[in-house]
Parts: sequence; structure tokens; C-alpha cells
Amino acid sequence: MTHVALKACVLSVCVVLPPFDTVALERATIALSGPDCSLWHQAMTEALEKHEGIARVEADAIPNHVLIDHDGRHSTDEELAALLNRLTVAHGGCRAAVMKSCITAGSSTFSAPARHESLQ
Repeated sequence: MTHVALKACVLSVCVVLPPFDTVALERATIALSGPDCSLWHQAMTEALEKHEGIARVEADAIPNHVLIDHDGRHSTDEELAALLNRLTVAHGGCRAAVMKSCITAGSSTFSAPARHESLQ
């Protein structure tokens, strides 16, 4: 009987706990500048989706930006921007740069800033 209980306990732990390699995603916000950037959306998306650690790419969500959800272990935001620049620089017309912003990966919560009352 104890072996059955032990097996059930181990099985329930395996089912309930997420895998050890599960990590929170980071969102890289890449600003695009140049007249031909919209022509590169498909090529950018395909190149990024093949890159290890990339979970999601949104090239059409915000004009002149690419949003990249990644694990943060395989590439930095700057390396992702450099990858896009290597793709487009040979053909000119589009430049990618990391933009520091408040857009986060998979975040559905919002915390309002604390109010400070003035001292009189």
C-alpha cells in the first residue's frame, strides 16, 4: 500500500509542478526607423522566430516597432536589434534600435504609482 501511495504522490508532484526550465519572458521593444521598414516585417519575423529563445514576435502591433518576447538566456535586447540590423543593413532603408519602455511580456496587471500628499 505504501508503494502505491508513494507513486501517487510522485505522480501528482510531476503533474502539478511546472518544468524546471520554465522562465519568465522578457520583452524587447525594438524601434524601427527608415522608409522601408514595413517591407521587412515578414523577413524580420521569420528570422527572429528561428532564433533560439524567442517565444513570440509582433511586427505589426505598434507602428515602427517590433515586440519580441524572449527568454533572456540566449540573447540580449541589443543582440536582437543587431540581428535585425544585419538582416536589413545590406539593403538599406531600415534601422533597428532597442527602446526602453513600459511594455512587458505577458503582463496583465498594472500598479498605479503611489500618491504623495504634500506637506503643508
